[in-house]
Amino acid sequence: MYKKHGEAAQADELTISQEVDRLQKLISRFPPNDVFNMDETGLFYAMPPDRGLAYSQEHGIKSNKTWITIALTCNSTGTEN
Repeated sequence: MYKKHGEAAQADELTISQEVDRLQKLISRFPPNDVFNMDETGLFYAMPPDRGLAYSQEHGIKSNKTWITIALTCNSTGTEN
């Protein structure tokens, strides 16, 4: 059995426009060199590839899911990262 869900909620375009304006005003108070963007991603550094060359297919191999979080950051002019 599956639960029925209604339509996905749509974002109100007026609210989005107002938030974009608010953020632009806030960001404009700072010099471009001081405006940074940061994003996080996970790196599964110990996980072997899911495909490879072999004479026969292997079953039941458990992947190592050890990971670290990486934060990628740069400023709006690209002079610092």
